[in-house]
This record gives sequence, C-alpha cells and structure tokens, in this order.
Amino acid sequence: MSLQELKRVSAELGRDRLHVQGAGGNTSIKVGETMWIKASGTLLADADEKDIFVPVDWQPYREALIANPLSPVSAQDFALGGTLRPSIETPLHAVFEDRVVLHTHCVETIAWAVRTDAEPQFAARLDGKFRWHFVPYARPGQPLLPGILEGIERGANVFVLGNHGLIVRDETVELANDLLRGVSEALRHPPRVARVELSNAETLMPYVAAETWISNQILTHPLAKAILRAGPLYPDHVVFLELSPVWCDTLEEADEAMRNEAPAIVVSGSGAFLNPQAKSGAAAMLACFADVLSRLPDDATLRHLTRAECAELLDWDAEKYRQALGQ
Repeated sequence: MSLQELKRVSAELGRDRLHVQGAGGNTSIKVGETMWIKASGTLLADADEKDIFVPVDWQPYREALIANPLSPVSAQDFALGGTLRPSIETPLHAVFEDRVVLHTHCVETIAWAVRTDAEPQFAARLDGKFRWHFVPYARPGQPLLPGILEGIERGANVFVLGNHGLIVRDETVELANDLLRGVSEALRHPPRVARVELSNAETLMPYVAAETWISNQILTHPLAKAILRAGPLYPDHVVFLELSPVWCDTLEEADEAMRNEAPAIVVSGSGAFLNPQAKSGAAAMLACFADVLSRLPDDATLRHLTRAECAELLDWDAEKYRQALGQ
C-alpha cells in the first residue's frame, strides 16, 4: 500500500475545484499501525510536491474514539512527530478499519446535501448502486462520529454528510478513488447557464471581481440573493467568507459593505467582488458557492446553517488554527 499513490490521487482531487476548494477535504492511508492523514490547513493540491501528511498512532486513537465517541479525543495526542497538526477531521478516518479514506467537499454532493429533502434525493440517485448512508449535519470532526458509526454498522462504504460533503472508504487508493468519482457522477447536475449583462465593476475598486466571468454572472442570479440573506449552507462558507458574502442591491450598499471591510460582496447588476485583504481561501469558497448555486433549482427548499451552528464553527479552536495558517 503506497503513500505515494495516495499523494498522487490527493493532488488530483485537490486541483479539481468540483471536489476540493482551498484547504478543504482530507485523505488518509493506513500502513501497518500508522495512519497517514492530511495536516490541518494544508492543501491537497500540494500533496505530490510538499510533505502535508502527518503520521498518527492509529489503533490506540481508534480505540479511544470508539470507547466514547462523544468524549473529545485529540488526534494531536496520537501524532507520531512533526510540527503540523492532523486534520480536524482525523476522527472520521480513524474509526474505519479500511486502509484508504477519501473525504471531499464534492460540489455535486453539496448541491443535494443542502436541501431539506436531501435524503430522498440521494436515495433516488444512489439506491441500488452504492452502499451509502446519510449523516445529518453536525459540526465537522468528532461530532459526526455517531452518524458515521451507525453507517459502519449498516455496512456502508459511502457516507453523505448533510450540508458538508462526501466520504468513501476502501482497501486501495484506486478502488476508493473510483468509488468517489462514481458517486459524484451519479449525483451530477446539469449546471445552469447564466446570461446576465454586468456593469460598474470599475467603480468597486479596490475590491476585485470574482475569478471567472461565468461565476460572476451566476452569483447575481436572484436565487443567490435569497440564499445569501438567509444564511450560509456549509461550514467552509462560514469559515472563509466570515459567515457569507454581503448581497447589495445598489452601489451605495456596496460602498457601505466595503467600508465595513466585508470579505466578499455581490452587487445586483455588477457581479461578485472580493476584498483583497480577505483570507486566501475566500476566493476558492466564492467560486464554490457559484458552482453549488449553478446546480440548485429555483424552487429548491434549502437547509441553512443556524446562527448557533455558525457560532460554533467560528469559535472552534481547530478552525482558528486552520485560518491562522493563511489557507
């Protein structure tokens, strides 16, 4: 079983924005009694060029988690060296006996997972094809364990995380990668095509227009306004965009948002813009929101993160550490 093979596949996933955005996602492989897991705040895209994996003493850590899933257990206490911390989602890898675990923030998955009818929508597309299990939203990391353990008992090897993403497990890197991509394909949406004339971009300096013109157009769709004013849909949206981009109906509202140093703004008729001082992950998350938005029907009923759930993410020491790394 090759760590090198995992690095190659991890880098491929990390460079595909429909699977991973910024420092999101994590992968692992168990070699003997050691589990190699992506380090918190690092980029999967760098997996084949940098040392981003941390060795963890797997079996003792797994036993501690299973003994009491709801009692906090620090993965750092089981790390076998190095200065980087294991991923905040290391518990989700350690409880599996399978050698390879891949976790991505797959856009095709998220676009179903943020709906109030997510579970039946997944059933319609995955039943009979995959051994899958739906885990309702909980804060990333150990709070997800009860749902993961329930899926393990049912024999699932595909785990859909509400308002979050996708986990697959298998015995080899190749099999896990094929499984991940097969699920993503089964969940594929035809993205909407935006045809909106935009203007006034030059008046919003020093803010910078969204990465691509297509994303810029999609983000001015009326559905974006409804979503942004109702609240975030998934954790990294909260963490890297400081809750959510600010929707502005007018340039006057945009001026006020810029004076308040909002990380990102979306201006009706003008497009989406980033604060040049925003976290480096903000641009990736703005593009991710555009990708998710382009896959949501106008009549979808969405499950937004609550204020309490957002506060839990923003006050979480593990996320503050990840943000401090500049990712």
